[in-house]
Amino acid sequence: MRSRTLFAAAALFACTAGLATALTIQDKSKAPPPPQDKGKAAPAAAPAAPPGMDPATAAKMAAYGTPGEEHKMLASKAGKWHGKGKFWMDPAAPAMESEMDTEYTSIMGGRFLADSTKSDMGGMPFEGHGLTGFDNLSKKYVATWIDKMGTGIMTMEGTYDAASKTMTLTGNMPDPTVGKATPMKMITKDTDANSFTMEMHCTNAKDGKLFKCMDITYTRAK
Repeated sequence: MRSRTLFAAAALFACTAGLATALTIQDKSKAPPPPQDKGKAAPAAAPAAPPGMDPATAAKMAAYGTPGEEHKMLASKAGKWHGKGKFWMDPAAPAMESEMDTEYTSIMGGRFLADSTKSDMGGMPFEGHGLTGFDNLSKKYVATWIDKMGTGIMTMEGTYDAASKTMTLTGNMPDPTVGKATPMKMITKDTDANSFTMEMHCTNAKDGKLFKCMDITYTRAK
């Protein structure tokens, strides 16, 4: 078992090193060529792939790790935001209201958007952290969420509709009331560059159906 673990670690290191080299080569290939003296032969082109890696594999790994327009869209949310929200523990229960402060930070060279939220939930300090990205392999947006109200990790994936500026993510959230993870859906819609809304739909333990359990309106802090 230990040898298998070491082998896996070695393989991961090799792939990571190969990807880093591939990305470096890609970046260098975009740089303008150095000035040349007339009459002299042009310098040799940079190698197309790291030693031991075929060009096709290097190109795929480089494409997988390169941020695109989807990542730029996520990064546009970077900054501080203030939210006003309503929360429902049950479809028939009255809403609880709370305000929160969230800061979004573009990390890993623009590949991911991290967010940190602090609030007061029913008189108790609340803190949560999220991570959102676009997976170039699955072609889907992916996200995770953790907070001080639990010890599990919520995972989500989904799509973004540019026409309506709406991101819809679905996944599973740990639910201690039923002893297992249950389906959920989160809908984020951009109103403009400085405001957006976020809805979350949770599973009702009584009938197993989704209901709106969170509704937040965010505005960019000045």
